[in-house]
Parts: sequence; C-alpha cells; structure tokens
Amino acid sequence: MKPGLGFILLTSICILTSCSSISEMTLNVVRPAEITLPVFTRTVTLVNLSKKNEGSEGVFIDAYGSKRPLRLEYTDPSGNLVQMLNDYLGKSGYFSNISLFTLFDRTNLLNKKMTDKELDAIRDSTGNEMVLVLSDFYIEPTLRERWYNTYSPVLTLDLVAHSKYELYAPDNKYETISYSDTLYWDNVGEIVGDTEIGFSLDNCIKDMAGYTADHLVKLLVPYNESVKRFYFTSSDPLMKDAAIYWKQGKYEDASYLWEYAWENSKKNKKRAKAAANLALYYELQDNYSTALEWANRSFRIFSLSAEKNTAYIRMLKWYIGQLEKRIKDDDKLRFQLI
Repeated sequence: MKPGLGFILLTSICILTSCSSISEMTLNVVRPAEITLPVFTRTVTLVNLSKKNEGSEGVFIDAYGSKRPLRLEYTDPSGNLVQMLNDYLGKSGYFSNISLFTLFDRTNLLNKKMTDKELDAIRDSTGNEMVLVLSDFYIEPTLRERWYNTYSPVLTLDLVAHSKYELYAPDNKYETISYSDTLYWDNVGEIVGDTEIGFSLDNCIKDMAGYTADHLVKLLVPYNESVKRFYFTSSDPLMKDAAIYWKQGKYEDASYLWEYAWENSKKNKKRAKAAANLALYYELQDNYSTALEWANRSFRIFSLSAEKNTAYIRMLKWYIGQLEKRIKDDDKLRFQLI
C-alpha cells in the first residue's frame, strides 16, 4: 500500500511544528461515495458469481534476481469477500437491509450479465431493490527474497487482488466496477519446498479480502476519514491566548481574537496567520465557502513576501485544495444523505 496523498506536505508541517509556530489537529470529515445510488434506494442483495479459485499461479524471485514459477494453494477467497462486504455494509448503517443470495450452482451464470428474470427472482426472494454481483475475484502472488543479513533471508509476499462487480439498480440498469490493489507482508525465514512460504496464507487472503471489501464500501457509502489540519501560534499575547482557547475547544472565543488580529494588526505576517486560522474555524463550522475566502486571503498576504514564506505558501495551496474538495464533496453528500 502506498502512503496517502499529502504525506510529503504533512511531513513538512511536522518539521515546522517543532519550531512551535504551527500546531496540528485531526478532523473527522465525511467523504461522499464515488458512486451515487438512486435516491431512497437503501436495500441491497449480494450475489457471488465469481469463478471458484483454489489457488494462484505466480512467480518467486530470489535474492539474485532469478525467477521460478510459484503455486499457492488456498480456500476459494470469494466467499470471504462477499461475507466481509455484507459485514462492512451493515456496519456503515447506510442500508436498511442487506441480504446474501446463494446460488448453489453458479457455473452457468459465470461471466454473463444477469437477465431481468433472474434479477426479479432475486428481488422477490429478498425484497431488496439493488443487486450487487461479484462477477470475478482472483489473486496474483509474487514472492521476493532479499538478504537481511548473512544468515537470514527476508521474504516479501505481494498479493495483487483483482475484483469485478456489477451493480444493478431497481430499473435493472447496471454499472461495472473494477478494482485492483496490492498488499504485502514481510517475513524472516527460509522457503521450505515450493509452497511453504513462512506466512499464514489463509490470514493473508482474509486480509486481502477485507481490504478489497473496505474499498468497495467506500465506493458505495459515504465514509469518515481522519485528516490533518494546522493552525498558527506565536508568542504574541493575542495569538497565544487564542491558541489556549482553541486547545480548550473554545473555538468561537479563539475566532474572536483572530478576527481582532486580522482587523487591527499592522504586521502582514500576523494578519496572514490569523486569516489562515479563521479558515480552519469556518471549516469546523461546515462553512466551507467562507473558509476558502479566508484561506485565499492568507495565501495572498504570504505571497507578498514569497521568498520568506515558501513553506507557508505551499501549505496554504494544499489547504485551499482541500477546501475546494470539501465544497465539491458537499454537493454530492447532500444528495447521498437524503
């Protein structure tokens, strides 16, 4: 898995924080689902039509770069994935009813679009409006060896999971969803035979299914995400008092002092910091357009002395982008949370 976007910027914020001119805080924000479901459609049936896979063909790369075929045996993971989808969707609280529809013989339906008759039969059986079909789920493994020291090799197992779904709306219009991602595990030890790799493979497969299920849920359901935010502090008495209020959760009291600093200070840098802090205050009030106005004011003032404020300008650019995203997300959320 790769670090999230903004990692480099947030690292620079942490470095600046050590100078005690910037403090961090964490916000929980609601992100919209990528796929907007029909209004008031809050029931879904999950169907597994994936081909059963009892193992995967991959490649082993030793410490010298030589390759040889790798075969991993495991229990069909598609059942785990569908069960986890059921659990995660249920925990989201977004759907009023979720059902699993079991087809004991799914051979004839593999890689085929479901017919209206088949969909009607599923809806009649479960009473749910939407049907989500797992049409394919397979895993590509790669095992890499490198030397940790003279005696012990380190093995890295990469599993690339590919999943494909069809989401059928109440009118039987459908959308295809495809997703691929990689998880990896490290282990110190030796390979014993061709399939003994030193990992709990069943646990790795379950982790992969859980990670894949979590991603799909975020495509269908608005979700919470923890994000980093920053605010300026200084030894200036006014800014210092505001920071105390802020840490105590007295956000409105802090905002009054920042507004006073903005209106009465003759120092551009102090005004820019106060404006940036006010942007954060209004973001906490879910007033994203006003927050964006304050962030832009701060950015413009810092830009008057660009060479001295390079790091602050970079931070404000990033924050302005975050606020613009929240404004865009808010439009989708209003529809999705009806």
